[in-house]
Amino acid sequence: MEHPLRFTRMARYTTISFMVIAILLSIVAVTLPTQAKTQSVTEAAITNYVSAQTDEALSDEDKIKAAIDAYFTLSIRKPKTSSSTRFFCFGGG
Repeated sequence: MEHPLRFTRMARYTTISFMVIAILLSIVAVTLPTQAKTQSVTEAAITNYVSAQTDEALSDEDKIKAAIDAYFTLSIRKPKTSSSTRFFCFGGG
């Protein structure tokens, strides 16, 4: 027959082991990046600008509107940096 103290100790270690595993799994789940990465507002503005500048079907007026929209989106959403004003340099036009 098993000793009651031995059973209590085994139950305690089992419970602690499950708690540690649960904590580790929750930490791993939180730190893993999500599969679907959402595009930020500034990235979307730059993407729209570049696609508008490279689209031959758009008129010059539409290309200018896309540039203005991207400029104001970047100036409102992003702090003033040199990269926010330099993105117009790599455009196709």
